[in-house]
Amino acid sequence: MNKSQKSAVRMLQGVLVGAAAWGGLAGCAGVEHVGWVLAGTGKPATLVVANQTLTGEMLLRPDRTGEVRVSVAAATGGTGGNAATVASGVSGMSGPGAVIASCAGSLRFSGTVQGRIDMRCSDGAMFDMAFYLINEVKGFASGTYQEKPAALVFGMHEAEAQAYLSPAMARATDATKPTP
Repeated sequence: MNKSQKSAVRMLQGVLVGAAAWGGLAGCAGVEHVGWVLAGTGKPATLVVANQTLTGEMLLRPDRTGEVRVSVAAATGGTGGNAATVASGVSGMSGPGAVIASCAGSLRFSGTVQGRIDMRCSDGAMFDMAFYLINEVKGFASGTYQEKPAALVFGMHEAEAQAYLSPAMARATDATKPTP
């Protein structure tokens, strides 16, 4: 091979290496995008607050933010499926005539697997909940709404959700009891 052929081969090798590197980076970006889509997908959520059950969706994002939106309409047969049944053992009133029609909140992480949710409800009330992740897409939260216990579960099946709702309601109730 003469010098010009060797130069052309080196140039072609450089182009191929560059293309492979670009393809590798594009592949990483594709994997990251899939991760955002999977992790950013909504998970079923059930909130028991003021003896009412509201269901909806929790969205957790990889950037350690998220949001929750729940409503009575969802609990009475819209989205959320059997979530109204989940909390039937710990809630009283839900459905038409309920005082709270919906709640929404944004979450922020304060640790690796825990954080706070700032909730706002349709009745104008605002309250804070502490949440804990069990894995990347499911967890539970508890707090106090107008001196009444509030509990939230997300990303769980009915039996598992019930197992977390009852203790969370008990913890929230204990937090509202006056200290002697």
